Amino acid sequence: MKKFENVIIASDMDGTFITNDPVGMERNRERIAYFKENGGYFTFASGRTYQSVIQAAPDVSELTNAPVVVYNGACLYDYSQMREIENRPLAFEPLRELIEFLETTDLAFGCRMTTGDKHLFYRLDYPLTVQEFDILSKRGENCLLLPLEEWQQYPLYRMTLRAEDSTIHQIIELCEERFRGRLMLVPSEPTMMDVQDAKVNKAVVLRDMVNDYFDRPMFLCAIGDYNNDLEMLKNANLACCPANALDSIKAVCHHTLCHKDQGVVADVIDLLDTMF
Repeated sequence: MKKFENVIIASDMDGTFITNDPVGMERNRERIAYFKENGGYFTFASGRTYQSVIQAAPDVSELTNAPVVVYNGACLYDYSQMREIENRPLAFEPLRELIEFLETTDLAFGCRMTTGDKHLFYRLDYPLTVQEFDILSKRGENCLLLPLEEWQQYPLYRMTLRAEDSTIHQIIELCEERFRGRLMLVPSEPTMMDVQDAKVNKAVVLRDMVNDYFDRPMFLCAIGDYNNDLEMLKNANLACCPANALDSIKAVCHHTLCHKDQGVVADVIDLLDTMF
């Protein structure tokens, strides 16, 4: 029996795995290789699209040896075969209701919907959204400006609202009760909020993936730094975060380790090394 054969690590990417220091990144990669050589399973749980994961980690098919959670749980992707193996699209009607409700307020916001291989916009009049459209288009990603009604023809994986930090919190206050049980509004960056199905998140899809993918009970270790990692961390056997994580995230974690730039994934594997 190998040391980690009953252990799976699910790591967020932005603010967690991805570093600004190449030394920290190399440390992460070295320890992930050690973890897998000793029977462990490593994957990501990210709000990114499956294409964006490749841009951030071109060697994702080598780094991971279990399906990857993308779009905050709306899709499960197998990078060894480069294909979706499961998806849980958003329903259109509550999304339309949310947008139409926000349009009746005086709040300034932008909106982007991500499908399997496209980014959909229904208007381009908010600076952060215009910037997103330009950046994504220059990367060669397919960006379409379409009337809201035409979004229905695509599988809707993740809606992202862009607004100032204070406006993000106003939107949550206005919408949380109104859409309870249907949509979950989760800040993923100071000026970005993900809108997802209330019953679909990283925790739910990770749990189902572990149950379906493995024929034995697994010890799940989760690593994250922001609000869209909260449910995943609360439901893990071992929850860890980097020093740069939000205080609310640190409060639910068993361990707060080094800053992400120093290689927090490596720190977690070092910790597991003392536990198994």
